Amino acid sequence: PPRRSPENNDGYRLHVADLDEECRKADLEEVFMKYGPLKEIWLASYAPFYAFVVYRDRMDAQDACEGADGVRIAGRRLRVSLAKPRHRGPRERFVPGGNRGDRDGDYRSDRGYSRHSSRY
Repeated sequence: PPRRSPENNDGYRLHVADLDEECRKADLEEVFMKYGPLKEIWLASYAPFYAFVVYRDRMDAQDACEGADGVRIAGRRLRVSLAKPRHRGPRERFVPGGNRGDRDGDYRSDRGYSRHSSRY
């Protein structure tokens, strides 16, 4: 049967930023498992240190997003936000109607010079 909602199988991901180098998965588990069963914790092993915490349940993820934001681990305050769903891809970054390519060309030095030269 076709899967209608891929995001459910993926879990609900929180992006956790501003981690200290000393932060371990166990520290994150301790903070985030209070809000509900975790599916996965992924911790970056290089700077800038950040993590993804994945919940099975959307409500748990939302609770944790609000509850754990600002919690301190190893002296640093966590910044927690809901991660973007993976399956929608990077297309969301573009401004609607901004795909003509000339809207942001004015601000980019690499494209700017060729456009200005053709104006005179």
